[in-house]
Amino acid sequence: MTAAPTAPGASGSPGRYPLERETAVVPVEGGAFEGAFGTGWIGDRGPHGGFVAAVMLRAMREAVADPQRRPVFLTASYLEPPRAPAPYRVDVTVERQGRSVSVATARLVQEARPVALATATFSAARPRVEFRDPEMPDVPPPEECPPLDFGEIFGAWRRLPLNRRFEWRLAAGAPLAGGDRADTVGWARFVEPQPVDHLLGAVLADIWMPSVLARVREPVMAPTLQLSVWYCAPLPPPGADGGGDFVLCRFYSPVAAGGFVEEDGEVWSRDGQLLLRSRQLATLTAPLEGR
Repeated sequence: MTAAPTAPGASGSPGRYPLERETAVVPVEGGAFEGAFGTGWIGDRGPHGGFVAAVMLRAMREAVADPQRRPVFLTASYLEPPRAPAPYRVDVTVERQGRSVSVATARLVQEARPVALATATFSAARPRVEFRDPEMPDVPPPEECPPLDFGEIFGAWRRLPLNRRFEWRLAAGAPLAGGDRADTVGWARFVEPQPVDHLLGAVLADIWMPSVLARVREPVMAPTLQLSVWYCAPLPPPGADGGGDFVLCRFYSPVAAGGFVEEDGEVWSRDGQLLLRSRQLATLTAPLEGR
């Protein structure tokens, strides 16, 4: 298997932005793509789930091979934590290539073991009726919100490479406060120049702290089993520059039962545009020690 963490994608270009380079895949036989996980996205149990979803989305986008068809919906299922640094293979099937909509599936494999599955819908521009009922949370701007240090919640977190790639600022729903709602709001910023495209959108849907932390007084982890992302705005947003600005994240959990928790999410641009909505199912576990 080819190990190519910075290899060019099918377009032949290594990419201008970090996620374009770090999700780059090389086409091989049988409609598959190969690449390698580096160490820059390692979270608590391996490569970050949102980043794994972005890798599979990148491979499916390359297979669809139509820049007019943008990702609309992505769903990923996680079977076991991937290894890093290590190579991977993504087997992609374009299940449907209609006049304006394409549907693809992906299977991410390491050492002949499937570790993640995904489905994505791509669409060209379509006639539409539009409305957006959710309202952006009314919170102070990021410059007026206190920094959120995940290392204070999970002692080992500050040593993880992922912690150095984002800046978080808490706006509402303090962790470990024992509140009556699992609802938390804050600003997140990818510290490297990177516009909010579909790849970063997949990461942002899974980057904030588990909202269940607002209801408890002792740390818990919530490893993702399934993650779905609906891109409900053009990405990158019109007029976006090279990126680096904060986006507002709201995540809330209406139900936790049987050792699982459901979490819904919204990601907004600073100027109030709803960029994506997400939903995930996660398990509830104690933090890993000694990491």
